[in-house]
Amino acid sequence: MDNPRVVINRTVLLECPVDGIPPPKVKWMKNGSPLHPLPAHFSLLENGRHLEIASAQVSDTSRYTCIATNEAGELQRTFDLEVLGESNSVFASTPLNLMKINCLKCRVVKFSLY
Repeated sequence: MDNPRVVINRTVLLECPVDGIPPPKVKWMKNGSPLHPLPAHFSLLENGRHLEIASAQVSDTSRYTCIATNEAGELQRTFDLEVLGESNSVFASTPLNLMKINCLKCRVVKFSLY
């Protein structure tokens, strides 16, 4: 499980770059429920393998799970995302550096919009 943190109003990208034959179908869950329909500031990219949350809000703090399935089976990766508000963040005035956490071909990337 990964625990990405992002400052409010920044963009966070959760990645689940899976490959397989046949190509796996990817779905995302938020707190155990299907992430559908997507909120306006969420986007699925790369055939659902990337979940982008633009202008993240404190209300986006949740457990996100990527589930990839094909005939060979199922893999999943969980991200406990924390969105830090201006008042509770020591990072609020500091740009975030690019950070990658790689694990089982799944990773989370946080980046600054500066």
